[in-house]
Amino acid sequence: MKLPLTLVVAIVTGWAVTAARALHRKDLLRFVVLPGLLLWLLLLAQPLNLGLRLAMPIVALSFVGLGALPTLVPSDLGTTRARLGLAGIAVVVVAQFVAMAVAVPYSLAWTPPPWTPAYRWVSDASLDAGQALYEVRDWAATHDRPYVAIDRTRGEEIGGGARNLVEADPTEVRGWVAAAVTPLMQTRRDELAWLRKYCPVGTLGGGSVLVYRFDAAPDPSPGPERPVEPCFDDAFSSDRTSG
Repeated sequence: MKLPLTLVVAIVTGWAVTAARALHRKDLLRFVVLPGLLLWLLLLAQPLNLGLRLAMPIVALSFVGLGALPTLVPSDLGTTRARLGLAGIAVVVVAQFVAMAVAVPYSLAWTPPPWTPAYRWVSDASLDAGQALYEVRDWAATHDRPYVAIDRTRGEEIGGGARNLVEADPTEVRGWVAAAVTPLMQTRRDELAWLRKYCPVGTLGGGSVLVYRFDAAPDPSPGPERPVEPCFDDAFSSDRTSG
């Protein structure tokens, strides 16, 4: 869900070519497939939620299959098949550079289509895990005592008169509310279940923190498994939270 579909297709194609043509099959099995599989099984077997960062070597190992793609291009570059092969590889490369440019400056919070908006598909270290803390702090300072739920790092406080949303009675909540996706979907999932049925009016941190506005008391009954769609049609934007 964090990789562009063009890259996913290229990886699958590369490994299919590798398996079909027996390209260094034994070496790939020993030095690529086996280590990746063992790491994945270890992460599944242990009881702690250690985060996807420890699984990143598996993604890196999967890129090895990309090395088989040039073998699909005939040596005679003047043929139609060769031109199509080179064009396909060029599309993958260009798509990667475009994805990198679009993701800046919120690379951790970014997800490619169709996994958008990101908050409906990923959370924790794949989206926020407290990385938007300072942006939320600046936002809270310009709003009237908002309610905030975010996993703080090293005990740092939000300040700005912000109130703890997790400890608040939903029937007494009024005004601005900011909830990071990690507490909303994982660490405080049960306490904030009521918030997931309301549509956010904006975001902070590149979509990692959802912003709400309540003029009347919300319904405290639990909402759906995932937050509902936003209250506007176009892409998320932090400036929508300043009204």
